[in-house]
Amino acid sequence: MVHRWTPLGVILSMALASQGAAQIVVNSLDDPGLPGDGLTTLREAIDQANITGGVTIHFDPMLAGGTIQPTSQLPQIIGGNITIDGDIDDDDAPDIELDGSLTGSESDGFRISSGGNSIVGLVINRFPRFGIFPFGPAASGNTISHCYIGTNLDGDEARPNGDAGIWMRQDTSGTQVGPGNVISGNTAQGIVINGGSGHVIFGNIIGLDVTGTADLGNVSGGITIYSGANDNTIGPGNVISGNDFDAITVHYSDRTQIVGNLVGTDITGSVGLGNVWAAVRLVDTDGTVIGGPNEGDGNVLSGNGGSGVFAEYVTNTVIQGNIIGLDAIGTTPIPNVFH
Repeated sequence: MVHRWTPLGVILSMALASQGAAQIVVNSLDDPGLPGDGLTTLREAIDQANITGGVTIHFDPMLAGGTIQPTSQLPQIIGGNITIDGDIDDDDAPDIELDGSLTGSESDGFRISSGGNSIVGLVINRFPRFGIFPFGPAASGNTISHCYIGTNLDGDEARPNGDAGIWMRQDTSGTQVGPGNVISGNTAQGIVINGGSGHVIFGNIIGLDVTGTADLGNVSGGITIYSGANDNTIGPGNVISGNDFDAITVHYSDRTQIVGNLVGTDITGSVGLGNVWAAVRLVDTDGTVIGGPNEGDGNVLSGNGGSGVFAEYVTNTVIQGNIIGLDAIGTTPIPNVFH
């Protein structure tokens, strides 16, 4: 579909914003776009931003509610400190959809190999592999917020990516996933941390729709941490429910903190929308902390098809201050099927 709504042309304003970042405005939903046509596509904007880094990519307000269908893999984000912001009206919800169904096999939504980048306010769906794929030792300190990954633009129907919604490879660190993401409906897990460290996942809905009240589960579970992924944090403020395997799986990884989440209930903590298997599964881990002594540390682990906590070959595990098998105020039973 061709959109020629505005004569703004290729807008690369090198006038510095208050933060010192250059601005690029995407004003076409086309892909790949035509050189010299006076319009800027997302692909062209990423290429421009990669030259210098430190650029914020916005979208023309007339594109709100529109869909970009890349015809091949989008450029890898290599410039660093690049923000791609699809929240046009600043309401903490996406206004631009990226539909990867035309990209061909082995494509991802965004491949990020640099640090300090932010992906904000975008719907990312139907890519053959991952919605977002940070990789490489330079991919540190990235942020993913207010995105819907694996759903439609309204956040109420599954539009699955072909693998995990977000996959963080073993040499990455310090990714902040949250707040405000809906990561649901994907063919594999919602989020995978494969050996990375220092990542924080907080304030998201993982496995339910945008309202937090209807099942839209990821097929292979909510969050999987494995292969020596140490010192990662899940919480606070995630709702991890409705997934078709475990909500949280930690394998062969140490010092994971799981604090302040609703696991197996709706967003109110009063209705069971259980994960098919365990709320938390630990295998061959050391130093995992589930809950804690302070207000807000405890998790609600209720309504799941397996155990509240399943632990095997673990050492130095702390389970404290959680509500297991009851609603969020601890008065009404929402039992897990097993102990």
